[in-house]
Amino acid sequence: MLSYFLLHAVIVLLLAVLIYQDFAWRSVNWFLLFSLVLCQSGLTYLTVGKEDMFFYAGINTMLLIFQFLLLTIYFSIRSHRLTNIVNKFIGIGDLIFFLFLGFAFSPFNFMLFFIISLVLTLIIYAVLVRGKKEQYKIPLLGNMAVFYIVLLIIEQVSRFDRFDDTFMVYLFLE
Repeated sequence: MLSYFLLHAVIVLLLAVLIYQDFAWRSVNWFLLFSLVLCQSGLTYLTVGKEDMFFYAGINTMLLIFQFLLLTIYFSIRSHRLTNIVNKFIGIGDLIFFLFLGFAFSPFNFMLFFIISLVLTLIIYAVLVRGKKEQYKIPLLGNMAVFYIVLLIIEQVSRFDRFDDTFMVYLFLE
């Protein structure tokens, strides 16, 4: 039980440092990202067990690969040549953070969190950069980390469980 709360505290601390780095420098420390992935996989193992952890992470990783494949096809068609979206449109740190998120949710909750956090980030930055002509880099990892911390707080004060798809399936499919 102590290791469960300790891992939660370490994850929140790592997220806070990454949020600061992303907002301040638009760059994050890779060691912290890999530490975050390891801590989250340990917490998920303690929460749902080895089989579910690997199942959730596998499904979520396949969803990410599919999404980035579609994005690569879209940007390649748009530019009339094969386009690598990594480091041009999205950073490698963001990809590692998405891997972290893959360990943090069941598949349906992962998709829901991913979509909602991306939409909220776009809305926030559409309002913030309204009328500015220069290109603006959005700290995607930092924003999603803030939303994840908020979700962790909601999970602690409510009956929400990010590893249980029952409520979300009922809400959206019934």
